[in-house]
Amino acid sequence: MSARLAFFGNERLATGVDSQPAILKSLLAHGYEFAAVFVRGGGKDMGGIESFCRQAGLNVLSPGSKAELEEMVAAHPADAGILAAFGMIVPESVIGAYRCGIVNIHPSLLPAYRGPTPIEQAILDGAPETGVSLMALAPEMDAGPVYAQRHYRVPAGTTKAELAAHLQQLGASLLADSLPAITQGSLHPSPQNDKLATYTKLITKADGRIDWKLPAGQIERQVRAYAGWPGSRAELFGQDAIVTQVAVGRDNTDHEAGSIVGTRDGVIVIAAGDGSTLLIERLKPAGKKEMAAADFLRGLHI
Repeated sequence: MSARLAFFGNERLATGVDSQPAILKSLLAHGYEFAAVFVRGGGKDMGGIESFCRQAGLNVLSPGSKAELEEMVAAHPADAGILAAFGMIVPESVIGAYRCGIVNIHPSLLPAYRGPTPIEQAILDGAPETGVSLMALAPEMDAGPVYAQRHYRVPAGTTKAELAAHLQQLGASLLADSLPAITQGSLHPSPQNDKLATYTKLITKADGRIDWKLPAGQIERQVRAYAGWPGSRAELFGQDAIVTQVAVGRDNTDHEAGSIVGTRDGVIVIAAGDGSTLLIERLKPAGKKEMAAADFLRGLHI
């Protein structure tokens, strides 16, 4: 008989990325029943999970505090909890309410990239590989012992939304394969090596302002990591815009960082740090829809 579960989170594994509840769908397809689905906030914060739960007949609850969470968990008993992007440090009293504890799907190869933005940081770092970890949730952030991991080689040019979708599917598959052994007590987690831990930070709107003194390669990774939110913002020809697609130029320049070197083949060439150049291919001017750089230039009669 399958374990009865409680689910925590909206499965939004990266900032500003809309996602469907692939992990929850997978568990339902494998025959698991749910006592409740706990999602913080409301409206857009719930992502696509609320409407899916309503259609599937699942009980959706939105705790506003840890005290509320404790009361809701006590009123909806289950054998184990599953957590994917919950957005609240879960107290030990809640973890201990489940016979099997809470299994956290974390989109990194722990102990690397603990914290709230592992997908964004992997892209910012140009990491050639990342993955997912199934962790026994602990009160300390992402420090619990690990049941299982799967690696994922990051293709060149991967966007935040693409990487989040791949890791979400990878996590759903790994959880489906591992959960029977976890709930039966035959799969035991191994402690993390805290000495190897690296950490990520919350991203703010201010992080989206492009610093042209950085090398073009680093700015290109930022555009991919910050796509959707907070976006990569710059002033171009006197207009504020969010830069949405770029490429690293092949030519070097002696222009001052941030200055417009010129336009070529429908792209805007900007001087970046270390004499490198960045090619802006697509952008979203303030108050307008996203467009190709060539269309933006035509509108300026350039």
